[in-house]
Amino acid sequence: MSLRATAKALPTALKISFSEAIAYRAEMLVWVLSTTMPFVQMALMTAVARGGPIGGYGQKEFVAYYLGTFVVRQLSGSWAAWQMNFEIRQGTLSMRLLRPFPPIVSWALEHLAAIPMRIVVVGPAVAVMFLTVGGAQLPDSVGMW
Repeated sequence: MSLRATAKALPTALKISFSEAIAYRAEMLVWVLSTTMPFVQMALMTAVARGGPIGGYGQKEFVAYYLGTFVVRQLSGSWAAWQMNFEIRQGTLSMRLLRPFPPIVSWALEHLAAIPMRIVVVGPAVAVMFLTVGGAQLPDSVGMW
């Protein structure tokens, strides 16, 4: 399999992966909601920081940190290891081996295609948290985010 054949097949594979991400958007929403632990930690740490700064960090810094953690966690998560394990055990990996590129490229494309869908869910969640906590809670310096 040549690099040219792989590069030629990638746009089509990315479109297919994006279509799958749209088709399974409810499942993706469940996964996003299951990884909301930074919001729980944010509530805990801002409540503790109400009594005074902890290690030099106040409520503003904790809100910024945990909102940033949530966004990074949502946009950089990868489930390729679980998917690979599942496909090997179920015997469906052979279908990926017939494609014009390695299975790892296929999984990478699926993850890249899911990012826009995750942004659609993460954006409003962060906006709601931002409005709930208040923009005044965020530090002025972007470096502190």
